[in-house]
Amino acid sequence: QAVSMASSPRALSSTMVLLFFLFISFSEAKDFLIGGKTESWKIPSSESDSLNKWAESSRFHIGDSLVWKYDSDKGSVLQVSKRDYVSCNTSSPIEEYKDG
Repeated sequence: QAVSMASSPRALSSTMVLLFFLFISFSEAKDFLIGGKTESWKIPSSESDSLNKWAESSRFHIGDSLVWKYDSDKGSVLQVSKRDYVSCNTSSPIEEYKDG
């Protein structure tokens, strides 16, 4: 019985270390390229190719970053309020990004 008591704390500490590193690897922040493609983002050609469909199939966590890659010669990205997004109003953006 003395052997099992000695191995029990060792097994518990090994399990705790394993769980700690497992947790760290899953909680690592990631960058997500908007649309999931390697080329520049473009206006979706169909509803099945929409950003909503892409977002539904992606899993985001706290600390993750969403990266917009686009041709800055052809457009910009506007940050708008939820109200302006729903009504498709771009007249008063919170922020405008033009760096591609």
